[in-house]
Amino acid sequence: MGSWLVFSAATALSTGAVAADEKKDIVHQDFGGVAFKQTLYSGNVTNYADLPTQIAKKYGSFSYESLPLDRQTAQLVRLWTSIKNKCSYCTIFHTQAARDAGIDIHKIDNIVAYRQSELYSDKEKAALDYAAAISSVDYENMPAATSQVRKYFKDEEVETIIMCTLLMDVWARMFAVKGNVPYYTDGDAGGKP
Repeated sequence: MGSWLVFSAATALSTGAVAADEKKDIVHQDFGGVAFKQTLYSGNVTNYADLPTQIAKKYGSFSYESLPLDRQTAQLVRLWTSIKNKCSYCTIFHTQAARDAGIDIHKIDNIVAYRQSELYSDKEKAALDYAAAISSVDYENMPAATSQVRKYFKDEEVETIIMCTLLMDVWARMFAVKGNVPYYTDGDAGGKP
């Protein structure tokens, strides 16, 4: 199948339902007219994708019912980290997941400027600042970010923010290695006339 494998199927967007097992497959999603192809490396001979897949089962978007962190905060962390990493797949996936989590559209649209926004609570900003320090490996700002996040979150919630951030960092790098490129499946630039 080579390096042009097309990612297939399965998130229930606004158009329909899919089997629960398919929906929970983090890597193989269909975004209603946008799909992804791998333009660089498509191998998985050593099953290197197994570990992040297992972590995603515990800390990914479809695990929100079992997370000690509220769904919206976890999704904001995932979305911000996706955008920070410039990962097309992750950004599309987590923008939709943020909508599905009921996050206000203005927060989704404004997340890159959350520090300059009053749309986010101090608690949300603390989570996003902590994710930013983790994702950027920012030793200078990590103590202040840790102090802030601990004001609002219990240990298990802090650990979930850590794992959500690390998971997004790993997936973004894996998708970069694969050369994931989004394209319109219907060939008409997203249905625009």
